Amino acid sequence: MDLEDNIWWLICETPSEKLCYYLISPYLNRDDDNYYAKLVYKTSKPFKKGNIGKLKDEEKWYKTIHRFDNKQKITIEDSAIQIMSNSYGFENGNDYKNNLTKVPKTKIDKIIKPPLMKDIYQDECLRTLFNRISEFYSVHLNEIQLSGSGGLFHEPFNQLNDLDIIIPIDTIEQLNKISCKKVPNDSNSIKLKDKNWPLRWSKEFDLIICPFFVYRKLNIPIRKLNSTKSKIFGQVEITNISYGIFNLPIFECKGVINRIIINSTFVRGLLEVGMILEIKGVIYDIIDGDWVGETIAIVSNEIILGLKKNLYLK
Repeated sequence: MDLEDNIWWLICETPSEKLCYYLISPYLNRDDDNYYAKLVYKTSKPFKKGNIGKLKDEEKWYKTIHRFDNKQKITIEDSAIQIMSNSYGFENGNDYKNNLTKVPKTKIDKIIKPPLMKDIYQDECLRTLFNRISEFYSVHLNEIQLSGSGGLFHEPFNQLNDLDIIIPIDTIEQLNKISCKKVPNDSNSIKLKDKNWPLRWSKEFDLIICPFFVYRKLNIPIRKLNSTKSKIFGQVEITNISYGIFNLPIFECKGVINRIIINSTFVRGLLEVGMILEIKGVIYDIIDGDWVGETIAIVSNEIILGLKKNLYLK
């Protein structure tokens, strides 16, 4: 199955468990035989109407950052999720996919596509909010999809803490507009757990809007990479942040290299033009995509720690 860019759930079943893997950037995180994704949910509940059944408190609810046991939140590292996934017969990825699980296509029982927002939430009272979302992101209301608990579990709207929406990007003008103005007028930016989330905002219903952006008509810069095994150290200055809102954040820069990937969705929308970063990573050749023939550095997690501590210069 040739998946377009989106946020997909890969469902795998073992004799006693049902596993849900979270797949983003499918154009990059796949090969002929495997997808590379993150284990997000593990449950013994049956599926209902194509989705995973609602989990109860006494069951384990695994997410990429936290695990809930009897309402107690416990932080889980990527390595622990990998180990848990490996216990079911899946393998670790490698290179830039080393924080993802290698999911053989032959082991996938179901691939769930995110539903349209309008098909799940139809209350008249939501019209103002939905129109605001549609206008701000320059996309028709009928084209916005849902991720998160709204998309996967069809959680009642009044029980949502946040609304995870998927916005298709068609033109560079639409992309630049969102990159330059990340939050609608008169809306509140979000800070959670001592971290700024520049793409998230709140207005009506005290609900946090969490947008995820996917390529539709806009050309994808990178579809396939090949490691040169050459390491890179040094300084770069960010010159273009437009592609930094996607699930795979890409930034153009000047300095020791002209392009960098920060392999973490937590950096989406965080960098700004003019930021100077000390980077450490590996250089890759771009062998498929709109930037074919160019090179790019995949930056190690140390840059993430640096950003959290504001260890950058302006």
